[in-house]
Amino acid sequence: MKKRNIIIWIFVILAIALICGCLYFYNSISTVANSKDICQGVHIDGINVGGLTKDEAYEVVSEEEDKLKDKKVTITYENHKDTVALSEFGYSYSDVSKACKAAYDIGKKGSMWQRYKAIKAGAGHGENITIEKAISEESFQEYVDKHADEFVKVAKNASLTRENGQFVITDEQNGMEVPVKDNAEALNKQLNDSWDKEDFEYELTVNVAEPEYKREDMEKVKDVLGTYTTTFATSTFNRITNIKNACSKINGTLLYPGDEFSTMDLIAPLSADNGYLTAGSYSSGEVIETYGGGVCQVSTTLYNSVLLSELEVTERNNHQMVVSYVKAAMDAAVSDSGGQDFKFVNSLENPVYIEGYVEGYSITFTIYGVETRAENRRIEYVSETIQTIQPGKDIVTKDKNMEEGKENVTQSAHVGCRAKLWKNVYVDDVLESTTEVNSSYYAPSARRVTVGTKKKEKEEKKDNKNSKNNNKDNKDSKDVKPDEAAEDSQVEEPEVTEAVQSTEEEPATEAVQ
Repeated sequence: MKKRNIIIWIFVILAIALICGCLYFYNSISTVANSKDICQGVHIDGINVGGLTKDEAYEVVSEEEDKLKDKKVTITYENHKDTVALSEFGYSYSDVSKACKAAYDIGKKGSMWQRYKAIKAGAGHGENITIEKAISEESFQEYVDKHADEFVKVAKNASLTRENGQFVITDEQNGMEVPVKDNAEALNKQLNDSWDKEDFEYELTVNVAEPEYKREDMEKVKDVLGTYTTTFATSTFNRITNIKNACSKINGTLLYPGDEFSTMDLIAPLSADNGYLTAGSYSSGEVIETYGGGVCQVSTTLYNSVLLSELEVTERNNHQMVVSYVKAAMDAAVSDSGGQDFKFVNSLENPVYIEGYVEGYSITFTIYGVETRAENRRIEYVSETIQTIQPGKDIVTKDKNMEEGKENVTQSAHVGCRAKLWKNVYVDDVLESTTEVNSSYYAPSARRVTVGTKKKEKEEKKDNKNSKNNNKDNKDSKDVKPDEAAEDSQVEEPEVTEAVQSTEEEPATEAVQ
């Protein structure tokens, strides 16, 4: 009986202890759950916010995080050592209010057991809500650009020149480049994983930048892909000077795969300061004197060598009127004021080199590269005139200062036409394909003539004049009127009229583009 009572008391005591424990467990959780404060021992980014409301925690944490913007980071690389504030790198941190809410929720959400564990962990200083820190990749790029001379060097491809009929290769040069994204990510990792919120150092990562094209690539460039020559035997000194000047500016151009060539980028501006003289060129159906007259023959010659090299033409314009140095549709006009250019792309897999020179009264462009076309394949370009357009009536200008019967041809007539250029491809001398390259329209231009309209003065006999002057009986006679022909000798504005139809067909001279 006594033993039984002891057992009963033991069970009673255990039951009371269990009830008290449950009451304590419930009371602890209820106290935290009903509190408007953050649980004791909770930290945000190492800052103790236990016992604070969410708003109080937000103010405390924001103030401390803002101070971190002024912390210094020393960027090092070899001899480079530069200390800057984190703010210069666009330093920022994640949403503080979100961190404060996470801290506040500790012990207030989840199951009873989860809440209890969270409360106990907080009491043991085991809960720390982290705040993500980051620098701006864009701001870091600006820093790198600012100090580019110290740790950035652009890699240089191997290049070519041609001297005395031989290629001379300049070796490639390695460069240095800063991988901005990689460096920004590494710096951010250091800020979030091991930063003690004091000034610190960061060693910049710099990579070796290798050039894309090296000596071995240049050594392959030795085959003639296309060459073309035009002549200018009747050209003026000024026009020849312009051709030589423009040709020299293009000669020696090296194009890597994908590079686009622009004629005007190299030869412009067409001005005296850039070495050009005035010579004939087309403008609104007339031949006028402009700086750089003749450079279109340069672009035209290059155009035909490009066609023979089968490079991709991206811009080409025909002249207003036909030219004499190539057939219709085989020209390429360029203009400073008209915005015309001749452009093409190196659409091959290897570099190409442009050689241009003037010899005697001819200009030649040769394009060198790596020949990959089959030996039994050849191409030709054929000009086809679709329609011939006569120039129409002469444009006549009357000049009262020029004697009647005289005339001066100020511009010859130009026959217009519509033409197409065709590309024929032969394999084993058998025509395999025909492709239209371009369709061109050349306006006709009437002959311009100045004709004289001044009448010849009639001579009066001296004896009649003397007898009239000495005859006293004619005192009452009428005075002689002034010679009306004298009025015709006065300078007046020329009058333009249309006269007879001209059927003369004269090709453009070498003096025009």
